[in-house]
Order: sequence, then C-alpha cells, then structure tokens
Amino acid sequence: MVWLWVAAAVIVAAGLLVLLVHTLLRICCGRQLTGLPALIIRRGQDNGSPVPPEAAEGRAFWKAACPEKVSIRSFDGLTLRGEYLVRPGSVRTVVCVHGYRATGIENFAPVLPVLADMGCDILLIDQRACGASEGKAITFGMKERFDVLAWCRWLTEERGVTQPVFLDGISLGCSTVLMASDLDLPENVRGIIADCGYTSAYEIIASVMKRMLKIPPGPVMPLLQLAARAELGMPLDAVSAEDCVRRTSIPVLFAHGEQDHFVPAEMGKRNHAACASRKWLLLSPEAAHGESWLKSREEYTRLILELFALAPETPVQEV
Repeated sequence: MVWLWVAAAVIVAAGLLVLLVHTLLRICCGRQLTGLPALIIRRGQDNGSPVPPEAAEGRAFWKAACPEKVSIRSFDGLTLRGEYLVRPGSVRTVVCVHGYRATGIENFAPVLPVLADMGCDILLIDQRACGASEGKAITFGMKERFDVLAWCRWLTEERGVTQPVFLDGISLGCSTVLMASDLDLPENVRGIIADCGYTSAYEIIASVMKRMLKIPPGPVMPLLQLAARAELGMPLDAVSAEDCVRRTSIPVLFAHGEQDHFVPAEMGKRNHAACASRKWLLLSPEAAHGESWLKSREEYTRLILELFALAPETPVQEV
C-alpha cells in the first residue's frame, strides 16, 4: 500500500509542477496579465515613473493628424494592425515597434511630434498579441521579427515607399527589430534605433524571474523550455538579438537607461558589443526603462539625426 501512496504523491507533485510551469509561461507570454504578477512586472518596466506630459501632447497630435488605419496578415495567419501617417514633404519613414504588452501609441506618443518634425512618415504598429492586433502569445521577438519584415515589405511593395525606412524599437520592440536585422529586409531599410532591448527571451525571462518574481530560474527554465516548445513551437533561446546583430549590415543606434530595473543595461551593452555594423551607444545615467529619450533628449536627438544622415533623402513614390 505504501508504494501506491508514494506513486500517487509523485503523480500529484508532477501535475502541480506542470501546472506551475504552464502558468509561468502564460505569465511570460500570454496576451493579458492580471493580479500581482501584472503589478510587479508593470512597476519593473517603468520603475514607478509617472506618465510624462509629452505623452498627452503626442496623443493629441496623433489624433489630430488622422492617421490611416492599416493591417497586414502575418506569416502564420494573424491580422496585424497599425496606423500610418504620411505627411507632405516627408523624406523618410519610421516604423515604430512598441514594447512588452504595450501598444504603439502607448510607447511612442511622446516622440511622435518630434519624428514628424524631423520629416518622417510614421508607421505605428501594434505587435502580435498586443493592442488591436491578433494573437494569443508574445514570443519576445522570435516570431515578431517576421512581422516587422512583413510590415517593411508592405511599405515597399504595397505602398511603393522608396525613401529610406528606419526601424525604431523599444524594449520588446527593440529586441524584435534587432532580431529582424539579419533578415532579407528591403534595401531601403537603412537604420535601426534600438532602445533598451534584451539579448534573448530565455535570458530576460530568467532575469525577471530571479530579480522581480523571486523564483530561482535554475530548476524552472529547462521545464519552461519544454513548455515553450509545445505552446510556442520553439524554445526560448531559438533566436538571440545578440546573434542576429552579428550578421547585420544595417547601422544601429543603441540606447539604454542605466537605471533600468526591467531590462538590465548590461544586455544593451552586450547587443551593442556584438553588432557588426556601424553603431552608436547612448547610456542615459538617470533613465529607467524606456526613458532614455526623455532623460537624455539632446544627445539622443543628435544621434538620431546622425543616423538619419547616413541615408540619402529620397521622395516617396506616388501611389
């Protein structure tokens, strides 16, 4: 009889472990997050900083500009949505790729008027499993990289854009555009702004698990890998931003806040060190997660303009 009780206990323990692992994967990758994990992660993302006043001004600008609502189909059949603003006299296009469980307008509102003043058309997208786009799982850039490729091809093939295109990513969006940097992007994709990105899904999940959720990653990560293979179709270390930038020829401006409690600045430094193309690194001493432009605006703007200056200004083709 004892062995039956032992066997039952083992089965129950194994079942609870499987439930825990799949719960952790949903916390990491699911579309919505509520309760205490949501509070912990949200506070880690912004260090508790208030919404800057520039955000309201940017939202008002964007609404008044009446951007066109646009959509594409992803390689795996999802409808991905965004908003597209074309301005008279523009000389370049910027694709804005937002961060973890955010939306395009949420992350980029403060800089939208600035980009417009720099002569940019703006494609503001919602990533898969975020905002208005379809999808149930965030894959930390591993599948999203192909969504960025699809949006770039939509610009050039469907909208006839021939002027220089720049990718601007924050957090998850940063790692997404870095992971896209070695794909077969259109020739007029001429530069990347990479703000506070991590090296890989595996490393950022392990980091958040240890520092913010207080769960030792060592025993759990191998099981999360198995769950990810089953639910996402790939392990969490299938793609690394650090590896992708080793193969890119696209110039990259890296930025990272040194007070970032969500994505350690060390990850941004590693991505920069690995990058094989022309590159810059801006470390903002007082910036928390995603705050580098707000805290180091003059230097950040100067470097953006330096990046833009690498590409000749070509008028947009009439469609």
